Amino acid sequence: MDDNELAVEVREAVSRLARPGGFVVVGLYNAFARLPHRVRRAAARLTGYRRIPFDPVLRDRDAEPDRREAWLRDQYFHPEEHRHTIAEVKGWFGENGVEFLRTYPSALIGEAPLERESLFTEADDDWSFESWLSQIAWAGTLGHEGGLFVTVGRRGESRPLAP
Repeated sequence: MDDNELAVEVREAVSRLARPGGFVVVGLYNAFARLPHRVRRAAARLTGYRRIPFDPVLRDRDAEPDRREAWLRDQYFHPEEHRHTIAEVKGWFGENGVEFLRTYPSALIGEAPLERESLFTEADDDWSFESWLSQIAWAGTLGHEGGLFVTVGRRGESRPLAP
């Protein structure tokens, strides 16, 4: 089984875990927001990891050696990394009977910060162009901490998924 087939099986299994009408919450690295980290990692590789420039998390963890080491291992020495876009996740959701609701942070330009209860409600708008612009902007806002974003969907009630 290749990586793509395995990914399809995982997505189907995750969708089946949610009850009809239940929520699916997925945290992933964003392809755009991950760009600053990839540049830092390339620079670090060039120095044999003796210098890792411009990493704000490493700077913040100077006084916490264990947390600093955990960040180094996770972000710089991790053997495999996958990066995705909102459009990809929407496609996965659609293939598996899950309605896309929103992302966190929001992909709506100028939207007020989400209140806790708003995370599981449908976004006011879902314009693909705005979504792409938001993801490009995430390189500056999410990129300093690794580029993780969360997508929330709701499993459909009418279409049962195969076991």
